[in-house]
Amino acid sequence: MASTSPTTSRHYWRGVAAAAAVLVVAAGGWLFGSHQAVQPQAPSVPAAAIQLTAGSQLAKCRPPEAGILAGGADFAFAGTVVKIDGPEVTLSVTSVFRGSKAEQVQITLDGSSESLMGGTVAVGGNYLIASDKGALVGCGYSGTSDTPGLAELYQQAFSG
Repeated sequence: MASTSPTTSRHYWRGVAAAAAVLVVAAGGWLFGSHQAVQPQAPSVPAAAIQLTAGSQLAKCRPPEAGILAGGADFAFAGTVVKIDGPEVTLSVTSVFRGSKAEQVQITLDGSSESLMGGTVAVGGNYLIASDKGALVGCGYSGTSDTPGLAELYQQAFSG
């Protein structure tokens, strides 16, 4: 009659448990490694153009203040006009002072809103533009970059 001692039985189950643990760790490592290798790298995609509107605004304006610009603009940038197609003006962004990074901004001019950008808009013109919730901010807060005092206003509003 064959009998097994409790010590031999315990050693057997410990060996089985250790072998199972090694197999689980090895399988997990293989699955993790093969999963990492299969995932493709996401291609770098340029940021989409930001869309703004410039409605015709008839309002009395007080002189622009850096504090009001800083507190009221959720997007502000410097850009150069690269295309005009009817009411659509496309600017190539040269600097973003506040808001999402973008390569281009498209502004839809409405009615007399060209004056919001400092006069007649022309390809090659350089502008400083502020917007709030997708609408161009006028009253001296957006315009040609050579508008007296505008560059200094942006510097005060967005530095630091």
